[in-house]
Amino acid sequence: MRDGTTESLATLDITVRRDECIGHPQVNRAGSQLGREQESANENF
Repeated sequence: MRDGTTESLATLDITVRRDECIGHPQVNRAGSQLGREQESANENF
């Protein structure tokens, strides 16, 4: 399921992280450092 989610988010050019406090998914800002790191690792979620 994670692979499918990562593929879908990559198609939309979106990266998502988990909020450290509550664990909910949060969309990264376009061009953010974490977003670039996730994209380079091919992990959009």
